[in-house]
Amino acid sequence: MLKSALTNTGLRAPSQANQALASTQAQLAQMNISKPLNPSVSVWNPSIGPTPSKVSMMSMARDFKKGQIIAIPFHTANTNPNVDPMTDDQLAMTVQGPVYSKRRMVIIMWIHERDMFCLPLYTFNEKGLKSKGQDIKHEYVSVKNAGKPHVNQGLYPAVEVVPRWKDMHKDSTVHITGGLRVSCNDDITWAGRITKQGYTELLALWRKLSNDALKEPWLE
Repeated sequence: MLKSALTNTGLRAPSQANQALASTQAQLAQMNISKPLNPSVSVWNPSIGPTPSKVSMMSMARDFKKGQIIAIPFHTANTNPNVDPMTDDQLAMTVQGPVYSKRRMVIIMWIHERDMFCLPLYTFNEKGLKSKGQDIKHEYVSVKNAGKPHVNQGLYPAVEVVPRWKDMHKDSTVHITGGLRVSCNDDITWAGRITKQGYTELLALWRKLSNDALKEPWLE
């Protein structure tokens, strides 16, 4: 029904088109595609926001810059046995299995014609890098708010962030080796930007870890 309303709007008379648009907007609202931002939260948690008040308009590559922190819809196969399908509305059942959806913050590393390469941020249930073993900690780097005190949990100097509206959560962490593709016309909201120095340091870490992995031999 939603698809039909979207595809047929341009073929109807103005009054019918308006009715179809209103119907579509009502369906989107019922689906909770974009939940209003909770103003009571004092810091940005990379795993839960920020969310827009409406579905974002289409964007293009020129609308973005390296180092920007954006929030996007993030969907993964659910492998967490502790998620309760009766109470957690971020879990959806699909023909391919359970999928967990939320908004996640990512840092734009570079931009192509229609896509961007980004590194995701996590708090690991607000435990930060304390929750990671020494064997994997080198693949993450902490984030700190510019001009604010910070307790670094990682192995590298923390990446400095200039947040938008609110500070980043103190346990915010960049997954250096967890790069992903983001389409420029995704439902995107802005949360801030890392500093130029922070970007340079993060890019150097990404290159080092990528080069280390590339040095591994080809195995038959």
